[in-house]
Amino acid sequence: MKRFSRLQPGEQGPCRFTPEQIWEIFSSRLSVISIKETVYQGTLDPLPHALFCTMRKRKIETLGALRRMTELPEEMGLYDE
Repeated sequence: MKRFSRLQPGEQGPCRFTPEQIWEIFSSRLSVISIKETVYQGTLDPLPHALFCTMRKRKIETLGALRRMTELPEEMGLYDE
């Protein structure tokens, strides 16, 4: 997954994330293999800052773990209002 980094100045474009936020959002459902600072290649000058994240699906061991993995806390702000 590639997302705008919190290092990207301005407010235009998608939400910005820190590596810690990516970890917090996805680590209960996916194994976070790596999170690297990078840029989006393209026509903008300077190139926009980004995070490149490598993740892998977790093995589900119990029904309780499955339930926890599918619950997103409201405080993460990922819900439409």
